[in-house]
Order: sequence, then structure tokens, then C-alpha cells
Amino acid sequence: MCTVPFCMYYGAVKESKCCLGCAGMFTCSFFLLLLVAFLPTAHFMASVPELAKGLDDMAEYYETCDPKVCCGVAVTESAVNGGTPQPIACKPDFEGGEPYSQYHEAYLDCLLGADKDYEPDHKVNERKVYLSQDCKFSLLYLTDCKGRFDEEFIVYTNNWAYDMKEALNSSMEDEGLAPMPPILVGEEDQKGPWKRYPTSPGWKPGMPLDPEVEEEAGEVGKALGMESAERRRADEVENAAEEVDKEALNDVSKDGEAWEKFGEDLERFDWSKLESNPKNPGEYSFKSLFKSDLEYCGLRMEALSDASAASTDYVPGLKHALRFYVTASFFVVLFGICISGYACVNTCTLCLFGKPEMQYEIVDQPMNRGSMIA
Repeated sequence: MCTVPFCMYYGAVKESKCCLGCAGMFTCSFFLLLLVAFLPTAHFMASVPELAKGLDDMAEYYETCDPKVCCGVAVTESAVNGGTPQPIACKPDFEGGEPYSQYHEAYLDCLLGADKDYEPDHKVNERKVYLSQDCKFSLLYLTDCKGRFDEEFIVYTNNWAYDMKEALNSSMEDEGLAPMPPILVGEEDQKGPWKRYPTSPGWKPGMPLDPEVEEEAGEVGKALGMESAERRRADEVENAAEEVDKEALNDVSKDGEAWEKFGEDLERFDWSKLESNPKNPGEYSFKSLFKSDLEYCGLRMEALSDASAASTDYVPGLKHALRFYVTASFFVVLFGICISGYACVNTCTLCLFGKPEMQYEIVDQPMNRGSMIA
């Protein structure tokens, strides 16, 4: 590519068709490449308003779920400057609204109130200020609770998903549709069919597990980086989820035709059949996931700061960066198309219609001979 400008210059000055042909081939190829890239770039450019709206909705969600709302578990006794009472439960110099020690329990009770299965303690939180229940999944990041992501959670989640898969397959087979292909789980060299953990009839989290089942589920939890809430970090859980997704994609790719047939039939499936199927395990019980308890839960201080900055710093910054880079990419591609197209036309014109070599006419005139003799 570095020789293209040289070929264009040399070919234009010396009218070398070899150099012009080489330069024309590269510039026209680059023009076609940019022309192909223009369509997806234009699509992204047209999608910017929709993407920006999605980020605005995300910022609104983070604003609604800002844990600073729980700073209102304690307020000033009288209004300040004729306004409303001011929250005093949190330290003013802490961005995420870290509560003072005397309001720690009330603040935690406020956060856990986002879990509909949690029983609020109005003796601790007398003002009954609670985070919206629309923010329940924020609890997985803002709080640590004993027993969260433990063996019971792994067994319950695995068996619920397995029973739902079996119910779906039986409903699809009744309709004459292709069922879900077998799913393999485990390490690459020790893969086996997905199975259900053996439990007693009617087992629910909180009931005892067989020691062998508990040990096996514990090993799975360690492999996924979900040993215990006290040692768990959000990035570890995200990495574990990515590993699970990666394994699932590898399994799907090995039997692509069967999964493609299943996907096509799934679009024609009547989902009311699944709801009425007696094998359907019912709705997932998030109580088994959150395990919200004022006595066994704690705050994640670094998460409080990140959550408060999300709506004011992180999401707006992402929105501006998205607009800038998408818009810049669009105009760079458009400018490249114009320049490369112009260069392509010029080089091809000179190559096809230019002179084979520079021809100079020498005019023999007396004044020229006299000047040469002088």
C-alpha cells in the first residue's frame, strides 16, 4: 500500500501505464472495499437515535435504582430553607451514599426491600423507605448474602431448567415438532449429557440435600467461580457466565442442523401448550437466588459508588462516545469513498487513454540556433 502513491505519481508524470495500472488496481479495490463497508456503517449511523434511546432508558433505570434513595431512611427533623427534610443517613463525601454506622441496618433493609420475598423490618427502617422492586437484580451486585449461589441454588436452578426443557420437548413432540437436541456439559475431555440432580420428591431450597449431590454441586460452583457470596466478585460471575455461554455455543455448533430444525419449529410452537403441560415446573423462584435476610446480608461499598455514578457518568459517557465514534466512522468511510473513487477514475483514465510516453517536439528556429551559438 505504501507504493501506491509512488506508482500514482510516477505513472502520472512519466505516463507509465504499468505504474498507473498497478495504482489503479489498488485504488479501485480500496474504493470497492469502502463501498461495501458503507452499507453497515450507514445502518449504524441510522441506528444511533435508537441506540441513544436505549441508553437513555438504561440511565433512567440506574437513576431509579440509585442506592442513594436509601439515604432517606433518616432525615433532618425540620425542613431546610423552607424545603423538604434532607436525608442524613449517608456520608456526604462518599459518592455512592455510604451510610453512617448507626443507619447501616436501616440502609440495608431499604435495599433488600427490592426483593418482593423479603420481609421488611419496620422497627429498623421506621420511615419505610425502600428501593423499587423493579431494581431487584441490582441486589446481586449491591449486596452479599450468605448462601447466595450456594449448592442449593445450583441444584434448584439446574433441575428447574432441566424440567422446563423436558416439558418443552414433550409439548413439541405432541405437536409433531422437533424437540431440543441433547446438550453436553462438562470439561472438554469429560463431556457428558446434561442431567438432573437426584432429589427427594417435592424438594425445595432449604431442605437437606444428599451429601453426594451437595458435593457435586459444590464442585460445579467452584468451576464457575461461585464458591460463596463472601468471596465472590461480580467480574468472576460474569466470566463464569461467559464460559457457560461459550460451551453452549460450541455444543450447538457441533449439531447445527438439529438445532436449526429445532429453531424453525420453535417459531411455530404454540406456547400455551407448554403452560398447560403437567411437567412444567412453573415460574422460577427468585427467592432461591436472592436469599435476602437482614441478619445474613451485607453491603458492597465499592458497588454503591459504581451504581450511583452509572446514571450520571458512565451511561452518558458511553452515549457520547457511541455517537462520536459511529458518526466519525461514517464520515471517514464516506470521505474515503470520495477520495478513492476520484483516484480510481483518474488513474484508470490515464492508464487507458494517456500517451504511451512523453513526446517532446523540438522546433528548429533561427533565433534558437543563434542563441545556441552565442
